[in-house]
Amino acid sequence: MNAKDKGLGWFTRRGFLYGSSALLTGAMFRVSSVAAQEAGTGREQAKSGVATPASMAGHVIDVHHHFLPPYYQQLAVEMGGEPQHWTPGMSLERMDTIGIQAAVLSISNWIAGAKEPTAEQILRLCRECNDFGAKMVQQYPRRFGFLASLMTLPDVDASLKELEYAMDTLKADGVGLMSHYGPGAYLGDPAMAPVYEEMNRRGVVAFVHPANGWYDYRFEPGKNPVKLPSLGAAELPIDTTRALLNCLGENVAEKYPNIKFIWAHGGGGMLMLLCRSASVTNDGTGYEPMYDRLSKAVSSWYYDLTNTISPPAIHGLLAAAPASHLLFGTDIPRGGNGRFSPDLLAALPSAGIPDAQIQNVIGGNAQTLFPRLRQKG
Repeated sequence: MNAKDKGLGWFTRRGFLYGSSALLTGAMFRVSSVAAQEAGTGREQAKSGVATPASMAGHVIDVHHHFLPPYYQQLAVEMGGEPQHWTPGMSLERMDTIGIQAAVLSISNWIAGAKEPTAEQILRLCRECNDFGAKMVQQYPRRFGFLASLMTLPDVDASLKELEYAMDTLKADGVGLMSHYGPGAYLGDPAMAPVYEEMNRRGVVAFVHPANGWYDYRFEPGKNPVKLPSLGAAELPIDTTRALLNCLGENVAEKYPNIKFIWAHGGGGMLMLLCRSASVTNDGTGYEPMYDRLSKAVSSWYYDLTNTISPPAIHGLLAAAPASHLLFGTDIPRGGNGRFSPDLLAALPSAGIPDAQIQNVIGGNAQTLFPRLRQKG
């Protein structure tokens, strides 16, 4: 067993249900700090058989990288989900294999098949996840950034308290948001305005990740109407699309211009729906003025390229936003655990990223958003 992965023996179903989350936290952090800090330039081949190009290895910043703290894993099992096996060492090892310099941590969508936590459980889960993320940054400051979860939404008061704690006490690099909360409260909902206002005041970077469909079977066990194969490939980016379009409709970009939104998976299906949005939701100002307003908002936001690197997607994104707003992501440990990340990095030039922008897309743009991750020396 690699020293980075000591403590994996705790992650049995019995360990999840009856073990102490504090003990699990200690086990997770039994890794070699020096080796982890100095690593990150590995050029080994990932499981796909393709190696990260030498010109990119060690310069990549992954803005779409998830972490699963002990209480998150424990609660998911208690709520009926499958055990999730993850430690900081597993992320570090994968990053070194691919050649990732640093990763920005965020919480992903809730475990499929697990029931929704109660309001009290969400409060504890949010705080434990944020404390754990901050501890990872403290232990590996050159390898990780951290986006604090606001899974407390749509509870405005709880979210404002967590935002203050995360930014002022934990010194988070930004926040991680979900496309919606509960059964259909999408980002852009005016009820959450006090949280947006505070984020805007602080100039927060806000990464938006899709949540499981609000009609998911967890709300009506045994009555899930969705039967599509490979549902995650389509439904998750589509839920990002719903949130993005709702933010456009609520003029979020104009109201809160200091929030630097990063939309996962290239913004989902947003590009194909701009024309339709300008036509169908027109408020009487005319098509061109409406389309121009929507386009201006879209161009002001950022987009991660996680599993979105293909000529149609890249050409569309470059027509909608500047290359300086495109960021690289892997979805580790989910989405195949970065299995094809070397392939996707190698495909950036042929997909349409100009040669002069390659280094910025794989890391430079992220360093502008997260200056703490700039390489030193």
